[in-house]
Amino acid sequence: MSAWRSPLFSEASGRTGRTGHYPAKACYLEDHPGYSAMMGTSGLRAVNLTFQPVQFEGPANRNWTLAQFTTRMWGDDNATGGAVWPFAPTLRVKRGEVLRIGLRNNLIRAPGEAAQTGLLMGSVYKMQDFIALHSHGLHAATGIPQQPANATAPLPYLGEDNVFYMLPPRDNTSYQGAFNEYYYDLPINHLPGIHWFHPHLKGSSTLQQTSASGVIIVADDPIWLSPAGCEPLQRLLQSPALVERILHFEGFYFNNKTLDLSEVNPNGFQDDSYPSVAWKSSVRDGLCCNSTRTNQPFQAMGLDFVLINGILQPTIRAEAGVWQRWRLVNAAPSRFLDLTITMIGDDAPTGCQIALLAKDGVFLLDMPRMVGHAMLAGASRAEFLLRCPAVLPNGTAVANGTRYVLKSGRGPIQASPDCTTATCRPVLQDMAVLELTTASPDLEGHQRDAGFELPEGGCKPLRPAYAADLRTATLQASPRPHDHEALGKFPDRAPIVLPMGTIQEWNVTNIMLHSLHLHVNPFQVVDLVGGVNLTNYWMPGDYHDVLLLPASTGRAMVRFQPGAYAGYSLVHCHIVQHADQGCAKVVRYSCPGPAGLASPAPEPNICTNFTWPVHGTLYDATGTADAI
Repeated sequence: MSAWRSPLFSEASGRTGRTGHYPAKACYLEDHPGYSAMMGTSGLRAVNLTFQPVQFEGPANRNWTLAQFTTRMWGDDNATGGAVWPFAPTLRVKRGEVLRIGLRNNLIRAPGEAAQTGLLMGSVYKMQDFIALHSHGLHAATGIPQQPANATAPLPYLGEDNVFYMLPPRDNTSYQGAFNEYYYDLPINHLPGIHWFHPHLKGSSTLQQTSASGVIIVADDPIWLSPAGCEPLQRLLQSPALVERILHFEGFYFNNKTLDLSEVNPNGFQDDSYPSVAWKSSVRDGLCCNSTRTNQPFQAMGLDFVLINGILQPTIRAEAGVWQRWRLVNAAPSRFLDLTITMIGDDAPTGCQIALLAKDGVFLLDMPRMVGHAMLAGASRAEFLLRCPAVLPNGTAVANGTRYVLKSGRGPIQASPDCTTATCRPVLQDMAVLELTTASPDLEGHQRDAGFELPEGGCKPLRPAYAADLRTATLQASPRPHDHEALGKFPDRAPIVLPMGTIQEWNVTNIMLHSLHLHVNPFQVVDLVGGVNLTNYWMPGDYHDVLLLPASTGRAMVRFQPGAYAGYSLVHCHIVQHADQGCAKVVRYSCPGPAGLASPAPEPNICTNFTWPVHGTLYDATGTADAI
């Protein structure tokens, strides 16, 4: 059987790389050599990674068509031999702890790619060998107290989630590339949940994020589920019998309208394809598509496929009648996942239950919510409990080895009629096989808590102020309406100012075609304007940090209260191709200043001179509400 591998690059080609071996299509998740790294079993909260070119090959569809292409991937410097996978090791951290990522850029500057000392955003794909980093979903400081004087001024790294600091590539292979340590100091009231980190230089993210990202798990803490009504859920989540699955979806899109790369015709490609972005870059990307820069084979044109944990259509084991905990992240640059579990051969339902707990790392107000599918826009996360029945509706016991299919694109959510490009469409693929077992020997000796009945709703978890319920009609939102155009400039002389001590209310439109993503602060959906009638996956009161509503009017009202982290960050469309072309806007989280507006002085990391309009329900160890 064909297997994934990443052979060494030769020095003659001017590239370096590391070897890695990948399991064949349809193997079990546990058979991937990077399985323990994906699950974060070693409990890492610090890692060193090297960003490098890798020759990637393996099956791309059910016909075992071989894909071969060169891409950018992480090398895990902590692993023996520097293992290379399309994901970084999963990091696990507790609230109040510090997370550290050491990153080295061992890419080689493309011929004609200017030496950039500052940072630019703009309307073109560019700077594909430079890298910035974003800790997506973490409620942490920006690390940027003020913008530089101009777009070419050096920007030092001052810590935290500074997405404007970048690491340049090497000029040749005679020395190691630039290195930086990124660290993220989590507040004591940080919610548990799944987040992720990925390249974030606007202009090159599409070519980098496709094959380089990593998962962050903020650990459970019983304090959040201490209210009455949460006992059944608390019991289940703390059970040693509960199996955890992390599913990291990586999208590789090579579909195009012509196979002739000799045509200098950017319009010949689909708008979201890897070759299209490589071709349209201000300096054409030399790692793609039979370039002489790599001297490596390219055989992927016309192929679109999504991997889960580096595997095409893996098999996921689950014991019938027993709950599992699934944590999902859609790390693809665009297209949304609409996931359902059906019978193989048709779309008949299986009776499997999906008990939704959280989206984008924030608990639902009332959980669990029983849903029929999971819809993840690019960059979205979902956390739910899954159980497939041990007895079929006709009374027949499920046989050992029964198989279902996890599909995308067969659920209730389809592309908006206004969607004319591939970026806003669903992924259409059989994603994985779900294989049921009737016994789990490894659970012997444990109390079988993972099989009990779980009531819907009734658990209202405690909440920090940054994720408080803001739906009360008497709340007064910030009274200064503004329209903002996404200009994609940095420095931005007219950033969106978000003062601490206010409730921000945004009426967003066109989110059936463009996904809304705000750094640092998640936002609460308080009104689904026009409604979303096909599903209960979205409900007023839910928090998100990425919002895409394909089956809707494309309008919603969202609220959030900034705090307590100050500084500069971004709001942008998380269809990464759009953000790379300038669909982004700088925001300034600001401590209170004259007349309640932003002070012209540099912002501190943390504001202390404001009061939350709506307090959270968790108190820190000193008895002070909402310390951060």
